[in-house]
Amino acid sequence: MRDLPEVIADILASRGAMVEKAGEDGLDVIASPELVNLLGVPEYHRLSFTGENEGKDDLYASYDSDYFRSLERLFTDAGRWASVSLETPALGPERIAEALADHLPLV
Repeated sequence: MRDLPEVIADILASRGAMVEKAGEDGLDVIASPELVNLLGVPEYHRLSFTGENEGKDDLYASYDSDYFRSLERLFTDAGRWASVSLETPALGPERIAEALADHLPLV
């Protein structure tokens, strides 16, 4: 099973960010312009997963953090696709004529 820093690193990298491990529990991120706009983060930021910010500008990232919740914005256009296909049974012309005759009075 993968840990949270690995998952977040992969998500950010898939959107054009450059991500490097920083120490035991951190990630250095250079965010793409898309990420800067969608997440509202600085272009360069460090993510801390310990809850104890090592630097005053570190962003806390855990399951209950604002940063983690902001990642939802990256998926608003993905995964919401559905398709429905209805197949009609093949009816012979005789059955169609019988069904119409039963339901429509012919004068």
